[in-house]
Amino acid sequence: IVARFDADSGLDALTGPGTFHDQPGLRGRVRAALYTGAYRWGAGAAVAATPVWGSNCALRAEAWQAVRTRVHRERGDVHDDLDLSFQLALAGRRIRFDPDLRVEVAGRIFHSLRQRVRQGRMAVTTLQVNWARLSPGRRWLGRAVRARPRPRWGRGPDGQSRD
Repeated sequence: IVARFDADSGLDALTGPGTFHDQPGLRGRVRAALYTGAYRWGAGAAVAATPVWGSNCALRAEAWQAVRTRVHRERGDVHDDLDLSFQLALAGRRIRFDPDLRVEVAGRIFHSLRQRVRQGRMAVTTLQVNWARLSPGRRWLGRAVRARPRPRWGRGPDGQSRD
């Protein structure tokens, strides 16, 4: 993790997938791939950026300082990692997903229907709280505008005007 941050000074957060240590065999590997993949793509679409997964993430102190007053820490009904993802994206922070940065985690979501329902409700609340601030469409529009090449104004090295 340190080497990745050292190699890329513009990187604000790093995240990766997980495997469930309490879900053995093929079934566990499939569940892990589906769960972490669904989170990455679903949350990424909702945030319009790469989301951090709380069980496997690291971020620079400067990135946390930039968003710590914006995350909803007082709310127990909000997914903290998804909420952090929204705040990092709004602050223009860069997050990288590294498929080789893998950790083992507990597969509690698979232990009971009650746990899955609770997680689903928290996800909906987190989306509502953050989309009230900026809708998904506006998030994607902002991302598209930021990614578009900018015209160069002024004079080039040859002294010719670029206006």
